[in-house]
Amino acid sequence: MNDNLKEAARTVLINFMNDMNRWESWAYQLYQPENGGIEKNKEKAKEELEKIYSQYLTKKSRKTGRLAGPNVSSIPEYNINEEQIERYDTSEKERVLVYTRKHDHNIKDYFEYFRYLIIYKNGQCLIDKKEILTYDEKWKNMVF
Repeated sequence: MNDNLKEAARTVLINFMNDMNRWESWAYQLYQPENGGIEKNKEKAKEELEKIYSQYLTKKSRKTGRLAGPNVSSIPEYNINEEQIERYDTSEKERVLVYTRKHDHNIKDYFEYFRYLIIYKNGQCLIDKKEILTYDEKWKNMVF
């Protein structure tokens, strides 16, 4: 089960990152003044983001984070070409921790480290949590 679960977790994370990357790029363009700006388009962007969240994330209240905005920047946060999967921890039944590393473009030779908790429930894998490794070597929750 561990290899199948690991592969399912990998697939859901990569698909989520790819869909988020596409959404971030699309929303950034949508928010430009020539396309009507943020105020005109934020509900449309939020609707599309909710579709992605409902497909890949566990169901829970998300009162902070992108859904509260939804916000984007010119450089997408999610990019599977920059955030590489380093390892998996499948020691818990029906849960996978996926560890990733992402190069920070602002600082030469600096990487950020993330950990995603992916849960297998009702026949599918869903992302439950994302954490970042802080400078003092502690995992801190991030909001989606």
